[in-house]
Amino acid sequence: MRYFKILCILAFVILLASCHKLSSGIITDKHIEEPTTILIPISTGKTTILVPTKTDRKYVITVKGKSGNKNIEEDFKVSKKDFEHLKIGDNFNTD
Repeated sequence: MRYFKILCILAFVILLASCHKLSSGIITDKHIEEPTTILIPISTGKTTILVPTKTDRKYVITVKGKSGNKNIEEDFKVSKKDFEHLKIGDNFNTD
């Protein structure tokens, strides 16, 4: 019975997460997220070492559109080529 409750809660969460997916809309903003350095802890026995890891540059566009009967905004990561080609006000499709 306990596993059944966990399974039901998990199914409900997945259902909620998949409800408001934006597939098309108008580009309202674009920005670049610069690379940053993150320290990741790695444990070896009793010693913990912080290892620096660099993230990649991300090209992000914000798209506003309709999902069902709601107007929503969602961020999408795109390639550098697409980022340079797309302009604010253009239509964007995820297909």
